[in-house]
Amino acid sequence: MRLTLTIAAIGLLVCVPAAGQAKEAKPEASLSITPNRMQVKVGQEVLIKIQVHKVKDLFGAPFYLVYDPHRLEAVRVSQGDFLKKDGKKTAFLNKIKKEKGRIIIGLTRLGAVGGVDGEGTLAIVAFKVLRTGRATLAFHEVDFKDSRQSSLPIRLETGLIEVK
Repeated sequence: MRLTLTIAAIGLLVCVPAAGQAKEAKPEASLSITPNRMQVKVGQEVLIKIQVHKVKDLFGAPFYLVYDPHRLEAVRVSQGDFLKKDGKKTAFLNKIKKEKGRIIIGLTRLGAVGGVDGEGTLAIVAFKVLRTGRATLAFHEVDFKDSRQSSLPIRLETGLIEVK
C-alpha cells in the first residue's frame, strides 16, 4: 500500500506543470480581412482583401472563408499578388459554395522555390449585399505551409459587414 501511494504522488508531480513555465507564444503572423469592419447598403457590391501580415517563408495557403449566405452573396474571387510578388509562378484555386456560405481558396507557389516573407494580399473577394443585419467573415481550416511543407502558425482575425 505504501509503495502504491508513493508512485501515485510521483505521477502527480510529473503531470503538474511547473509554476514558472512560460506559456506558448502567440504567432506573430496573421491572416486578416481588409477592411475588417464596414457599413454597407442592400444591393451594394463590396470588395474585401484577404491579407497576411508578418509571415515568413509562406509557400502554400489553403483555407476557407466563411460568411452569412442570407446576407451576402459571393460573386467572384481573384488572386492577390503576395505569393507572386517576386515573379515566380503560382497556382490559385477557388470554389464558391453559395448555399453554405463558404469559399474554398487555395494558393501555392510552383516549383523548387522558397516561400515569401512580409505582408500583402492573398485574394480579393467581391460580395453582393442581400439583406440588412450583421455578417461575420471568418477563416476556417487554415493550413499555411512554408517551403519545407511545415505548418506555419498564424493568428486569424475576423471581419464584420454591417448592412443598413
